[in-house]
Amino acid sequence: MNYVTNMDQVREATTLNTSLRIEALLPYLEDAYNVFIVPLFPPNLLYKSFVIAQNEADPTLNTPDYKEEQPCIDVEQSKILHYFQLIHLLRKAEALYALWLSTDELAVYVSGAGIQVVQSDNNKPAPQYQIMNMKETLLTRAHQNIDLALKLIEDFASEFDDKFGDFYDSSALIRSAANFQIYTDIHSSRRVFLSLLPVMKSVTERYIIPTMTRELYDLLYLNNRPDQTLTPEDHALLDMILPALVHLTMARALEEINIDMLDWGIFNNSSNTFNNVQNKNLANESRIDTMQQAHRRDGDANLKALQEFLDTTATADLYAAYVRSIKYVGPVAATTRGEFVNSATNAIFVV
Repeated sequence: MNYVTNMDQVREATTLNTSLRIEALLPYLEDAYNVFIVPLFPPNLLYKSFVIAQNEADPTLNTPDYKEEQPCIDVEQSKILHYFQLIHLLRKAEALYALWLSTDELAVYVSGAGIQVVQSDNNKPAPQYQIMNMKETLLTRAHQNIDLALKLIEDFASEFDDKFGDFYDSSALIRSAANFQIYTDIHSSRRVFLSLLPVMKSVTERYIIPTMTRELYDLLYLNNRPDQTLTPEDHALLDMILPALVHLTMARALEEINIDMLDWGIFNNSSNTFNNVQNKNLANESRIDTMQQAHRRDGDANLKALQEFLDTTATADLYAAYVRSIKYVGPVAATTRGEFVNSATNAIFVV
C-alpha cells in the first residue's frame, strides 16, 4: 500500500522535472512506506486511512480556509477531515522519503552491459555536495511531515480511535515529546521520542525502579495516569525522577542509536555538508562522546539526588513503600550512602 499513486501527488511535496515518471519511483515509494511510515504508526490506523481515502470525498479540497479552532457540527465529518489531513501529511512524507532514497540511483541504470549513466546534451551531473545538500533537505522535510502527522494524532486522539496511546507505551512516566523536551533538546520531535521509548523503558527497569523500589514506582505510575490528579508529594517525586530518566536515556541512546534530526549523524552546522558526511566518524566521535559523558554525569547526579530525597523525606506516612524496603537508610546516612569509611577496623590499608 502506498499513499502516493501519481506524480501530481509527488509534486505537492516538492518541485520536480516534468520528465520524471511515477514508474521510476514505485520501488522507492514502497520502501519509503515500509521503512519509514509503518514502524511509527499502528497498523489499524494506517489501514483505516487507506479505506477512508478510497471511499470518502476529500473535505480538505473544499475547505481551504478551515481553521482548527472552528468547531465542526458533525463529529463524523470532523473525523474524516482529520484523517484526510493525516493522509496528506503521510503522502508528502512518503514522496520525500522516496526521493531521498532514489536520488543516488535515478541517473544510473543496470543493463546487460553493466551500470550505465543517463546523460543528455542539455544537462550535466550535479556536484556531489549539491546532491548531499538536496538529500539532507529532502530527509529533514520528510521527518518534519512525520512529526506533524504524529502531532495531529496527539492533538485529536479521541478522533483517531485506534488505541494510539497504547502505541506510545503507556507504561512510561514520560508520554510525550513535549515532556521529554523540558529536560533536554530533541527538537520536540515525536519521531525521535518514539525511537527513544525502548531505551527509556530499559533505563527505567535498570536504574529508576531499583533506586526507588518497584512498589513505590507502581503507585506513582497509577497516580500519574491521565484520569488521575497528582498530589504535591507525587509532583515532588516526579520532579526528581524525570531528569534522571531523561539524561540516562540520552546517555544510552547516544551509544546505541542516532537521535539527531538527520539519519546519518550529528554534524557541525558551520561546515560543508558533503565533508561532514564523508568524514562523519572523525567529525562526530569526540562530540558524541562529550555529549554522552555529560548526560551520564547528569543522570548519575540526578539518580543520587533522587535517592537522597527519598532517604531524607520518606516517613511511615509519606512514601511508605520506600521506608518498608531495604533501600531506606534514613536521613542521617543519606548523604554518606555508598562512601567507604577508613578506620582501624575497616580500612583499605593496614594500620
